[in-house]
Amino acid sequence: MLSVARNQLRTLPPQIGRCRALERVDASQNRLEIVPASIGQCRALRALDLHGNNLAAVPAALGQLNALESLHLQQNMIELLPPELAYCDSLKDVNCFDNPVRNVPAQSLTDIAMIRWMCGHNLHWQGRVAALEESSAELEDAARLSGEQRMLLQERVEMLEREMGLLEESTRNYRAFRKCWVATCPAALTCTIA
Repeated sequence: MLSVARNQLRTLPPQIGRCRALERVDASQNRLEIVPASIGQCRALRALDLHGNNLAAVPAALGQLNALESLHLQQNMIELLPPELAYCDSLKDVNCFDNPVRNVPAQSLTDIAMIRWMCGHNLHWQGRVAALEESSAELEDAARLSGEQRMLLQERVEMLEREMGLLEESTRNYRAFRKCWVATCPAALTCTIA
């Protein structure tokens, strides 16, 4: 296992491809902007955690990782996932949460991974909407609160309102994703995501 989490790294060295027996890489919560294509040479890699970085893309070479089971890409700036991920036959867990993903080709991920990505994304925002509604109700009762309590509550509501703007964008992404998924998935799975 290679663990370089929380080290403010901007890139992984291209020599990582020489670590052919490497099974797990945790490079989360750095400042990674690029992942070297040589990572595709780590054929034994089963888990790759790149969450919490500044990645705008991941290399197509990830498609060479046939043993890859878990791919964590949440909290980056990734807009497109490479279609080569379809070649990762063992891939079971993909987390793309909190990315501005515009296009997730259905053929690029296994059915289980696709459904987990979609459900996790949708469930998070359902929770945020409930929190906003709760805060709005609390704000109506704010007349009974002290000045400091009222200010804290108002800050919370403002934060949630900003997140609602993100929710609207996320909902558009989700609908585009769902349309793509429903158009390409087997009829037996369609009801799972309706």
